[in-house]
Amino acid sequence: MDLNNRLLSTFKDFINDIYEFDNEIGEQSKEYYKEILELSELDDISNYEILITFLNTLDKHSKKISDRDEKIIDSIKLKNINIKKLWENLEEINKNNIWKYLQTMGLIKLNIESNNELKDILSGENEIDKSNKENLKTLKKMKLLKKGLNETNEEIDKNEESEKSEESDQKSNMEDILNNTGIGSLAKEIAEGFELENDDPAEMMNPANLMSLFTKINSTVQNKIQSGDLDLAKVTNELPSLYSNMQQDPLFSEMMNMQSSEEKKESEDKKETKDKKETKDKKETKDKKETKKKLKPKNKTQERLQKKLEEKNKKK
Repeated sequence: MDLNNRLLSTFKDFINDIYEFDNEIGEQSKEYYKEILELSELDDISNYEILITFLNTLDKHSKKISDRDEKIIDSIKLKNINIKKLWENLEEINKNNIWKYLQTMGLIKLNIESNNELKDILSGENEIDKSNKENLKTLKKMKLLKKGLNETNEEIDKNEESEKSEESDQKSNMEDILNNTGIGSLAKEIAEGFELENDDPAEMMNPANLMSLFTKINSTVQNKIQSGDLDLAKVTNELPSLYSNMQQDPLFSEMMNMQSSEEKKESEDKKETKDKKETKDKKETKDKKETKKKLKPKNKTQERLQKKLEEKNKKK
């Protein structure tokens, strides 16, 4: 793949990933760079002003992009890409992926725009002419971007290895619970004997499936107690250790946090409903008082007229 099309491919991946990270920001970017995203090939970057503007912005900030200096996030102006807002909610690994895109595109741009003399130097055919300040400046930018890109790739690899290690530990912890505890063995047996239609986890919330699961649990527990395969005393003793192990499991912690968040939201919703009702009741009480106040006769003549009007309304 030539440099132009490598740049096009990288730019498309960059915009698509932004959309995955934040649909709203990504949609704006896709709309603005639609002309570029629809290209199957990139013949000459100079034919596309919006792409040149984007690349020139990267070039202007190449030093800080090379160093992954987050201060640049507050000041860099990428046309129709709200990088500052995007950055606020990104995980570290995704921030590094953004840095990788910026560093890669900056490096490709410099390679595309290199003159023949510089290309010969990069290929090793000629030595650099130290009197050519422009070439020296470009080479310095290239060196910094390449160094930064290598460091970013190392950081991404390190994060991915760490995630794989955590996933492996979680799996090992769960397997240990399932294979080495009475409760785990019981849960494993019940799970293996319970099937969902189309293997859809959402089906678990189906009342019929829940009832079937509870029946399965009850019958399995009763049968094992009667046969002597389930030692209730042993299971009871396992509970503290089991709960402690599960608390250390990130997946379990996430589930507990989700439940806590839902309960908090439910409590806030109830409070909001109660506050609205109290506000409404206060307003109605106030309105009734105001109405009575307005209807209170100012003199005897008005009082007689009000009585006659009330009697007339009663007859109706």
